[in-house]
Amino acid sequence: MTINRTVPWLLAGIVFFLGTASASGQYPVKQQNVFVDILPLHKFQPFAPVELSDFNLRTESRDGFFFSYQRAVWYITPPDVAPIGDPEAEDDDATADFTEVPDIDTSVFDNPSIWGNVFELGWRAGHHGLMARVLGGFNATQTFNRTFVPITFLDPTGLAGEKFIPEFNLITLTDGRGIEVTFAEDLNANGIFGANGIDTGLWVEQMGGDVNVVFTFFEFIEGLLDGIPDTPNPGLPDFPADGTDFGDATNLLYPLNSVIFDTLLVTNTTKFDGVELMYIVRPGWHAPRRWVEFYAGARYFELQDSFNLQGLSTQNAGFTNTTIKHRAVNRLIGPQVGLRLFHSRGRWTLNGEGRLMAAANFLTFRQQGVIGEDPFGLNMAFANKFNDERFSMLSEAQLSLDFRVTDAISLTFGYTGTFVGEIGRASNTVVYQIPDMGIAPRVENVMMHGVNFGFEVAR
Repeated sequence: MTINRTVPWLLAGIVFFLGTASASGQYPVKQQNVFVDILPLHKFQPFAPVELSDFNLRTESRDGFFFSYQRAVWYITPPDVAPIGDPEAEDDDATADFTEVPDIDTSVFDNPSIWGNVFELGWRAGHHGLMARVLGGFNATQTFNRTFVPITFLDPTGLAGEKFIPEFNLITLTDGRGIEVTFAEDLNANGIFGANGIDTGLWVEQMGGDVNVVFTFFEFIEGLLDGIPDTPNPGLPDFPADGTDFGDATNLLYPLNSVIFDTLLVTNTTKFDGVELMYIVRPGWHAPRRWVEFYAGARYFELQDSFNLQGLSTQNAGFTNTTIKHRAVNRLIGPQVGLRLFHSRGRWTLNGEGRLMAAANFLTFRQQGVIGEDPFGLNMAFANKFNDERFSMLSEAQLSLDFRVTDAISLTFGYTGTFVGEIGRASNTVVYQIPDMGIAPRVENVMMHGVNFGFEVAR
């Protein structure tokens, strides 16, 4: 059920209800006209001057239909922070340069401002009435783009694979010749690397010159000079005793589930809508300039949270083009009660409203995407879904000030705060695991608050 289809049917139902109500509960000798007796449109004069009592007080209770529109800008609390990638990934001595610890998390998303609309349409006659209220168009998207982002995916079955690669020691060290090195050296250029920077297949100078320098090019020149080519002498260090070269490289298994994305684009979208139908009761007793109204009815509220990730990597072909789309949809429905207090003086009216809803939250997580969509990539497509039902409370409070421009039209400005419990969000419920990814269902509380301004007609 979407708001776009719900609103027209709801308004049509109200009109139908009002039309049929005019024929019920009447004396048979008199048939009331819905547009004259119940909805006194013939008395509606939107630009008539404001009618005040002798004491400059508004004392009448307005009957008939009413309508209001408010433009709202609210702020919503961001999702709880979670890392993007394997939360347990960390550097260790064995794979210090190849296990990419995530240095990005969902804290890049803050509490965005969300613009939307609030409509109210109702009818009141005497001490009773009906009111429909619609929230629509609340939508906000945050985007984060970053380059060279390290991320490690969980890979319990080793599907991503692994390969041997030299571990580069980027710390400035002094090798056996007293020369500073900032890269992995293989002094004898035989392509064999031993543990802890010690070569196991070695070259030794056959005639009294210096020990060979780094690459075979120099060994070739030396061979021309002394006429005797170098020969291997396996099992000995580069230099005896204190001559060990700790700038050499060591062969390590490089886990291919650890990747550096050249570019990473992350977006988070939050939107919510709602509709409610309330029965209004206004007691006959009230103090001068003060009224109270009680509400009771039903409400539907929907909050959607979407998290999308797109990463491109040239350093790890398995993850060349990775896309993750993850969405959480909260559908709350249940009974609602409310209270409205308002105090008028002259053209000004101060309103205070409160609502409380006990709802069933039908929560759905949906996830789809592909890891490494490329001829040379992993090409692991995935699609996941998780449904849950939870009890949720929604409470809302509003304080506003109205100024009557004419007898029927008022301008209004106010503040609204809404609290919703047990809500599922998207960005912190993703499991980064090869090959199927995953959903880690969790819920949290959400707070929305902000200002609203607009106009009222015959309220």
